[in-house]
Amino acid sequence: AQIVGDAVPVLRIPTLRVDASPDIAIKATQAGAVISGSVLLPLLDARIEKLPEGVVKSSDDLVIVGAKITPKSLGYPITGDIALKLGDAVTLTGMGFSTGLTGQLDLRIRSDNQLAALGEIDLNNGKYKAYGQDLTISQGRLLFVGPMDDPGLAVTAQRKIDTATVGLNIAGTLYHPKTTVFSNPSMPESDALSLLLTGRRLNDSSAADGSVLLNAITSLGIAQGDDILRDLGQKFGFDSMGIDTTGGLTGTRLSVGKKIGDRLLVRYAIGVLTGVGQIITEYQLNKLFSIEITSSPVATGGDLIYRIR
Repeated sequence: AQIVGDAVPVLRIPTLRVDASPDIAIKATQAGAVISGSVLLPLLDARIEKLPEGVVKSSDDLVIVGAKITPKSLGYPITGDIALKLGDAVTLTGMGFSTGLTGQLDLRIRSDNQLAALGEIDLNNGKYKAYGQDLTISQGRLLFVGPMDDPGLAVTAQRKIDTATVGLNIAGTLYHPKTTVFSNPSMPESDALSLLLTGRRLNDSSAADGSVLLNAITSLGIAQGDDILRDLGQKFGFDSMGIDTTGGLTGTRLSVGKKIGDRLLVRYAIGVLTGVGQIITEYQLNKLFSIEITSSPVATGGDLIYRIR
């Protein structure tokens, strides 16, 4: 069988419009079907209104101990190789983001009916509004070398302020991005991030600006976050400021602290994902031992801490 069309309206809903020009051959036998050919998308207008809430991707290595595994029936096997080409009117907008998309993907339907992709999608004339600032996407590529839902990232978002250019480089994958701050000419990462998100260097920033920077560090997972937090803490008079993890992703918390005398440190910590606040009081007994008391709306506890120096 042959499926051929020219700019056929495939979908018309408020958040997605798609036209397709297919040229596909299907060969079917009792043993299975093989699909080959190409599909051109002359029009794709996608509008993202909101992201799904509470969805966390499980690791591919996740094993549930004691779970009964029922073999999946593949049914009628289908394999294929389809070239998906993006035309000149392919756009993505929403959540402060807008860009054109170009490129081609080789879609492969494997014998287990799983879909894989190989190819590259380029972001053209991209804009991103973050924390009230307009950023230009000077480089943007989505790299597909397997599952379609977790492409590799090579994205640069930046803005120019006076004679300085500051921005973010985003690498890694969609589920595991790695974000770094850059500047030209070179400057401290804390100044670069502050300029990028507030338009002011750190020394000229306000308490409200500090809140914006803290939010960005935790939500974007910036690689230089510890250094930026240290500078931010010094700016606002804290003796300690940082992000630590106590038992997995849900235990990640942001804390700020102030010393009272030589031995007493009082910190306030809030869970990045849980939003639960804690007051942590640490008293240094001597060079090796300290007592730490943690109090929160959920529970109160204490620890005797021994540090090897």
